[in-house]
Amino acid sequence: MRKEKLQKFPSESTLEVASGAIITLGIYLLFWRRNHGRAINQLLPENQISEKWYTTCLWLKIAIAAFAVTKIFVPHPAVKIILQHLGNVSWVLEIIWNFKIRSRMNLILESQWKTSSWYSACWTFIFGAIYLQYKLNCLKKEEGLSIEPDKNIDLAQKAD
Repeated sequence: MRKEKLQKFPSESTLEVASGAIITLGIYLLFWRRNHGRAINQLLPENQISEKWYTTCLWLKIAIAAFAVTKIFVPHPAVKIILQHLGNVSWVLEIIWNFKIRSRMNLILESQWKTSSWYSACWTFIFGAIYLQYKLNCLKKEEGLSIEPDKNIDLAQKAD
């Protein structure tokens, strides 16, 4: 049962998620969270993560980029303050979104605290989506599933 649930989630290496986050200045993580949120929503229709999280965070990132460019041409203190506040709001919303994914994953997998399938709050707070992907990969390996993109097959069946 757990194997079928884990197969619903996109496969990526943790390094891909981390490098995608660095190269795109965090934009990639919005898409990562949206894709995982959609998989969660299929498995937990009664406890969905709203698509509004994606839309809100995306518009915040666009506003941050716009104010960052504005700050270059208009070095007004108000622009700097607005940019700082938008960044803080974005950071808080993304942490909440990570915790929504974490709590839903623990529900989906029926994880108990201090078991190997439990998603840690501490690591989720510190590393966010990178930890969430790492944990997903660990759980997939435990179940014998591939973590390579588009190769989400049962490795035990392949060996036969």
